[in-house]
Amino acid sequence: MAYKGTQTRQSIIEKSLQLFSVKGYFNTSISDILEATDLTKGGLYGHFRSKEDIWYAVYEEAVIIWKDIVFKDMRAIS
Repeated sequence: MAYKGTQTRQSIIEKSLQLFSVKGYFNTSISDILEATDLTKGGLYGHFRSKEDIWYAVYEEAVIIWKDIVFKDMRAIS
């Protein structure tokens, strides 16, 4: 069951990243995220306390992706 929770959390992060990229953080509402993820408010808030918490998770994910790209390029240069 924990695996499904992890999948749901990751889905929220990925869909929120798409929304924040297109609409911006301030123009993305919780309703937008709920619609994109097909979750209820309770389902969403079971994973994150607020839109700000979702933003932090999205940011952390983006940093991980960015580091992977940069370090991959650096290894290719070496």
